Amino acid sequence: MSYWITRPLDDAKRLSELMQAEGLTPVVSPLLDVDYPCPDLGLVPAQIGGLIATSRNGLRGAAVTSFSPEWLDLPLFTVGEGSADLARRFGFRDIRVGAGRASSLPDVIASADLDTGLPLVHLCGDVQAFDLKAALAKQGVEVCGLQTYRIVEATRLTDKLISELKTGGITAVVLMSPRTARLYHRLMVEAELEDIMQGLRHFCLSDAVGAALATVYRESVVSETVRDEAGAEAAENQETLTISVARQPTVESVIEAMLASER
Repeated sequence: MSYWITRPLDDAKRLSELMQAEGLTPVVSPLLDVDYPCPDLGLVPAQIGGLIATSRNGLRGAAVTSFSPEWLDLPLFTVGEGSADLARRFGFRDIRVGAGRASSLPDVIASADLDTGLPLVHLCGDVQAFDLKAALAKQGVEVCGLQTYRIVEATRLTDKLISELKTGGITAVVLMSPRTARLYHRLMVEAELEDIMQGLRHFCLSDAVGAALATVYRESVVSETVRDEAGAEAAENQETLTISVARQPTVESVIEAMLASER
């Protein structure tokens, strides 16, 4: 089985290396690119209670202007082990790790009992799937967003990728975010590859990713069917997508699901 890796290039390379070490065959063709706008880190660390990183991209974007030693001394809350590992490489010393989802961070932050009264700074992108600021406001924690990166979506599938899909060179797709799942579906439809999509196996990082893909697929099936009783019945009888969700929202669990499918 060959797996289409849709992640931004830096993360795709890392995932590919891990997959190849397990004997899996990756095909890298990112659907997302990351732009780092060189954010202004003119904030005074002494006036900040800590930092939040809900992705590795948030840390990479902030590191474009480099972290001073004072920043590295701040408590840093990361969404999971992947971003925590990168933070350690940057030199952060006080790292608190979430359960792999942004929605897990409010409890982690509340249990940290920082008690400084100072705001936390969220190193974030231009689009956020989870409203962390609102969730923490309910717990009396102030959060300031600092955009350190911007996601750029692909506008079409490459000719090389389309050729590989049509010739059976790709048999599975790896989707790591709801945004990527929705974009993948849209670009496949625009390329008139719906039949091929139905024959692919989709490995999703989490339930949220799998649900996003299933929802847009279902909506597209219904929209193309006559909206009456006969049409609704036809929609129910359409083939569904094959979706496998990782046991945990980690790269390792996604690879585990791939290996299980090959047995």
